Amino acid sequence: MIVTDEEVGEKLNETHNAFLWVVDITKETLPLPVATFIVPFDGKSTNEFRFGAHQPAEQIYGNTLYVTWFGGGLRAIDFSNPYIPKEVGFHIPLPGKGQKVVMSNDVFHDKDGKLYLVDRYDGLEILESQI
Repeated sequence: MIVTDEEVGEKLNETHNAFLWVVDITKETLPLPVATFIVPFDGKSTNEFRFGAHQPAEQIYGNTLYVTWFGGGLRAIDFSNPYIPKEVGFHIPLPGKGQKVVMSNDVFHDKDGKLYLVDRYDGLEILESQI
């Protein structure tokens, strides 16, 4: 099972940015975290600029999962080895007109390989090929 924490800009204390968990649910009553994945970031999330994890695509075709990472854009993560998730690509869109930052929010992956990335501030971006 893949789980993402959602990045919040209103943190009560200094912590790592939100990240992704791989959880073994072989025994459903005893979920066991087996790996994590975080995008390196030297900055700090704020109300104006969130960086950390947000939401994975609900459609999965193969071993690559696409996950939105707010200010970190769209991340492609290979789960061929669920104990060692590995980033294999990313796309950070430009901020929308009149916006200072990008806020990648939702991603949809269709069977033909197209990715639809929604930004909270600017709308929809269609990526014609996989990242």
